[in-house]
Amino acid sequence: ADEALPEEVAKLSQPQSTMRRLGAALGALGRRPAAAVDFWRLWEQSLTHSQVLAAGLTDIISAMTDPSDRH
Repeated sequence: ADEALPEEVAKLSQPQSTMRRLGAALGALGRRPAAAVDFWRLWEQSLTHSQVLAAGLTDIISAMTDPSDRH
């Protein structure tokens, strides 16, 4: 959360068409091949964070559910 996104990744997060996003990604890789590492790291982090979020939401929903409503 304290880490700033690389410029290439920040550009990809802006609203745009799929083709423009693909072009931006390919352009970023052409200009700076090390951007592939940034993209991979971002993908891994998003996967981990989505799993943590899903587990947290499951816990919250379970805590809010009244046990007497379960069949």
